[in-house]
Amino acid sequence: DETTPDTTTAPFTTSPLKKTKTFASPEVIRKFSENRSSRYLMGPGDVLSLKVWRRPELNSEGTVVSPDGTISLARIGLIDVNRKTLEEVTGEVSEKLARLYDSPEVHITISEYNNNKAFVLGRVTKPGVVRFPGNGTLLEALALAGGLPYQGKETFLTKCAIIRGNDLVIWIDLMDLLQNGNMTLNCAIQNNDVIFIPAAEEAMVYVMGEVVKPGVIQIRPGINIVDAIMRAGGFTNHANLEEVYLIRRGTPQGTVREINLSSM
Repeated sequence: DETTPDTTTAPFTTSPLKKTKTFASPEVIRKFSENRSSRYLMGPGDVLSLKVWRRPELNSEGTVVSPDGTISLARIGLIDVNRKTLEEVTGEVSEKLARLYDSPEVHITISEYNNNKAFVLGRVTKPGVVRFPGNGTLLEALALAGGLPYQGKETFLTKCAIIRGNDLVIWIDLMDLLQNGNMTLNCAIQNNDVIFIPAAEEAMVYVMGEVVKPGVIQIRPGINIVDAIMRAGGFTNHANLEEVYLIRRGTPQGTVREINLSSM
């Protein structure tokens, strides 16, 4: 029969952890994603096509929005389209042409969306600018940035920051998103967001006391306390298996558990 190890609270406590940044909850991420504008705003690099019914001399293909956010159209000249919707630009062009032609029918389309972008920095294969064909998400941005580089050994992605504007930053729990598939953490990305992934962190535990090789060992998903002790060389002859302590710092105050491994 499988025996469950005896676990009791140890007669000592840990000191409080220093306050650190906490991960955003699914509710916070949902509200953060809803703040994204549902309307596409034009900007530098976008490619536009203009057609005017029965006025072929006014048609233009491949008009690129300049770095200052303007385009040049025949009979109209320069028009500022930066941070404007397709409907707003179409209305403005129609209004200006109406001064020269009777009831012009204007059709403007966006051939290439180049202003729908985010900046992915840090531990990715191809850091830099990524462009979304539609509404971008965090997972899509990571994929467009080439994914995560191989470093020759198993490491753990723990977090990433999404910076929006000058001071709006949230931290995403990447372990929960990527390893557990928690899609509620797949944050929506809007134009000019910055995604920063810190350097990879190895998940480590400290095995101390009466083991053959006390020290630090790397852990992998699914490892248990017996696995950790065996990786440290196993118990010495002086080990007291009835009093093995597991000290965990996952909460601000921390927890200490006394485990009776002799019963296993």
